[in-house]
Amino acid sequence: MTVDTSEVITNISLLCLQEPQLTSIGFLQGLKEYFNACVPEDERSHLLSLMENILFDTQQENLLRQHELILIILVYATFMLFGSLGSLSIISVVCRYPRMRTTHNFFTANLAVGDLFLCLFTQPFNLLRILYWHFDWTLGQMMCKAVATAQTTNIFVSTLNISAIAIDRFQVIVYPQRKKMQRFGALVTIGCIWVVALFLACPMIAFTSVSHGIIRSDASVCSASTLDSHGLRKAKLVYGGVTLVVQYLFPVTIVGFAYTRIYLKIRTRQKNHAQNQLISSRLNRPHSRWMGRNQLSSGFEDIRLSNCNSEHDMFTIIGPETVQSNGRPPRRLAGPFRDPNRLLNTDQSDRDRQVHRRQIKTNALLLAITLTFILSWTPLHVFNLTMDMVETQRIDILSLVSLANQESSNHSYSTFNQSKSNGVSQSGTYLIGRNVTIIHAICLLCVHLAACINPILYGWLNENFCQIFRQASRNYLAWCRLRLCGR
Repeated sequence: MTVDTSEVITNISLLCLQEPQLTSIGFLQGLKEYFNACVPEDERSHLLSLMENILFDTQQENLLRQHELILIILVYATFMLFGSLGSLSIISVVCRYPRMRTTHNFFTANLAVGDLFLCLFTQPFNLLRILYWHFDWTLGQMMCKAVATAQTTNIFVSTLNISAIAIDRFQVIVYPQRKKMQRFGALVTIGCIWVVALFLACPMIAFTSVSHGIIRSDASVCSASTLDSHGLRKAKLVYGGVTLVVQYLFPVTIVGFAYTRIYLKIRTRQKNHAQNQLISSRLNRPHSRWMGRNQLSSGFEDIRLSNCNSEHDMFTIIGPETVQSNGRPPRRLAGPFRDPNRLLNTDQSDRDRQVHRRQIKTNALLLAITLTFILSWTPLHVFNLTMDMVETQRIDILSLVSLANQESSNHSYSTFNQSKSNGVSQSGTYLIGRNVTIIHAICLLCVHLAACINPILYGWLNENFCQIFRQASRNYLAWCRLRLCGR
């Protein structure tokens, strides 16, 4: 079968006074709208059927390979399991032990609640949504809107809660003299976080819908593509920019600023502490330094060191002319007691090393929290903003038909089909494919990875949480041994 596309182009040029906007996501729906407005009725159905066949072939090419599909599902399932266990452990500790119900731990538990909600509810449905080339959405319109709204709410809760934790630590460490937030204030703040997050996520109800025969010609898809209204597409692009600021730029600024100030404050305290210890040791120790055998000490001449092995070992150190009670020259002490400064400063040096190690651990933890937040949320926000911009692009349908005319005039249907597919590919009009599916899955996986790391950063690395976890582990092992021995 041959198609006289030159006549079609002529009819389009004469009859179509205003070209409708087509979107990269709703390409098939855009073609239908365009043909209904611009192509004569007797030619419309035939040309549209050709395009539907081409798009069906494209859909088959967009399917993931079997090993890719299995790998994505297994990785998501693993992250859901570990994220759920980590979040449940944090929540159970805060709920079970009254002494753990502090302001900071309330924020940590709220973050764990959000991560648990992400692992058990949001991500399973997100996995179903991003694999729409393989699975038909059969849960209905209401569930589609609820899942999208819940996902956005979850993201807002996590980012706002992480910002609240950073602000709380900033106030406690940088300004310790100020009044600290009480537990009631923390609970009120947590409630406000959820209310604000839900309010900011409400627009997703309007943007998300179940499309039939638009993204996939043979199935229903739950997506936030806003294909039915160009006004909604523009509004969604604006909303994406607002979301980028509130969900990403604002929290990154707060977290980066707060933890930088905390790092500087800790470093300043460490320097001041070291200087104070040095001054104190010089004022309190008997020798400013251990003098040589032929040098006098600096004014402290009556220090008595005793050896408890024998009463005859009592001796006095008062300088190079000192003699023991038996008239012999002064002994040289062995080991660390040879130098009185070492004797006086051994404990202090051990404490300084412990403080230094603790400072390194704290700085590493602050850096890990900041980098985890940035690296886990950046890919998703860049992806969403890119897709929102792509969705509003216009498609030059005349260039596609012209390409078809060049390639398929006086040729068979298969030649026309191939040229049309090349036109779609070259013009970048059909961007939703297997590559975008994989990229989207990886971006959501980064967020899911943060949900698995958060219990470690905010809970397991906390000394109080670690003590409880170790005690719980010992109790569980003892219970297991008792059960085994009892049997």
